[in-house]
Amino acid sequence: MTRSIYAKQGIQIDDYPAIKSHLEQYKEQIGSTATDEEWYELMQDQAEYERFFENGKICYPDISKECSFAMDDEGFYLANTCYFIPSDSYALLAVLNSTPINWYYQFVTSEYRGGYQRSFTHAIKNLPIPSNLLNSDPENELSKLAKEITATNQQLGELNLSLLDYIESYEDGPSLADLPSYQPPSEVSNTILSETSESRDNLRVGSVRVEEERSKLVVLVSARYKPENEDEYETDRWGYTETDFIPAMEFIGMDDQTQALATEFIERSSVEVST
Repeated sequence: MTRSIYAKQGIQIDDYPAIKSHLEQYKEQIGSTATDEEWYELMQDQAEYERFFENGKICYPDISKECSFAMDDEGFYLANTCYFIPSDSYALLAVLNSTPINWYYQFVTSEYRGGYQRSFTHAIKNLPIPSNLLNSDPENELSKLAKEITATNQQLGELNLSLLDYIESYEDGPSLADLPSYQPPSEVSNTILSETSESRDNLRVGSVRVEEERSKLVVLVSARYKPENEDEYETDRWGYTETDFIPAMEFIGMDDQTQALATEFIERSSVEVST
């Protein structure tokens, strides 16, 4: 989260010695103001908006792929790429994030590269909202559902979904080849994957990918090495050439859970290692 220093006009900067010390490091870059403010004060402190910033409001970004509105009930001050509607209505939040509004909005705003759209004020102000929405019971069913979705999204945002963070490094223990469903691919012994760095200079694993073929999970690997005659191969700046993907491991009849874990683990754990 980015935090900003809101040094409005009239602030007693000596009451905040840490902030004053921090700003003094950049006093020369900040320069003097065009009017009568102190060098550390904002020229336009937007005082008239303070009461809106510090109360519940519906926020939305300047540029997004689709309508993306969120409730702020913690009093955040927004920067210039995020705007807000001064309302704490969860019913309104639900309507703004609804499929019909998202569909409608594409026709009243401008599209940018990559399918992104701008949230211009005139377009937001003219969104069709039911006239009785803001006067409805704040605890109606729509509001309750919007609050539940908001709480769920906040919980999801706090989850650590990185599998590698849950896997401790180890040297001893079972490997993929120890799984009962493992078998070597046909003819793998005749490929470069069966060689070692004694026969190929600096032979190592390049890239790894996983493919599903009916009931079979296949791990494909490319090999990297330094060829004896670089002129006969395409090499990178370190002098390595890399093969096409070659089937390295197969797993037959895995259950869905084991296959999902194996796929996630293999794809995220693929790093260059010496063979």
